[in-house]
Amino acid sequence: MTDITIHFSNISFGTPRIAALLGRSLRRAIMARSIRCTLHALPDAVLRDIGLTRGEIALVADQLASAEQGAATQPVCTILV
Repeated sequence: MTDITIHFSNISFGTPRIAALLGRSLRRAIMARSIRCTLHALPDAVLRDIGLTRGEIALVADQLASAEQGAATQPVCTILV
């Protein structure tokens, strides 16, 4: 049998980094959900005009939400109907 011992010299050192990663992940998930809801609310004709099908909405929303970090604070697109 092998014993493994892990010593954490400063447990609080990683906490802010983990919190930042969780925060970013949560923001991306919220943004992706918002984009999905917005796109699903559009009529099929509008989706066709912008080159999307309903089956691609989840993929596009996830890609847009996980794009550059700065993009999360700016509007993704503006659609005039």
